[in-house]
Amino acid sequence: MSQAEREELTTMLSGGKHAARKLKRAQATIRLSSVETGWIRKWTIVAHDLGAAIAALKCGESATYSVAWIDCLAGGARFGCSLGNVR
Repeated sequence: MSQAEREELTTMLSGGKHAARKLKRAQATIRLSSVETGWIRKWTIVAHDLGAAIAALKCGESATYSVAWIDCLAGGARFGCSLGNVR
């Protein structure tokens, strides 16, 4: 990933003007489902860089939900290290 791509991604993920532009073009479908319990059974995935984080989330595409906490301030090879939860 080039430095320019990293800067654009960091700006987008931190809520900069690029995010607003991309959100204007985004469309989403929301489906509600009943909840059987307040407890969640999940798997936590540790990703050491942005590529690993994206790959982990793609593997969870069939999951009920997935969420990731991505570190956009880490530099070098650790850029984008994250924790992901998949159910």
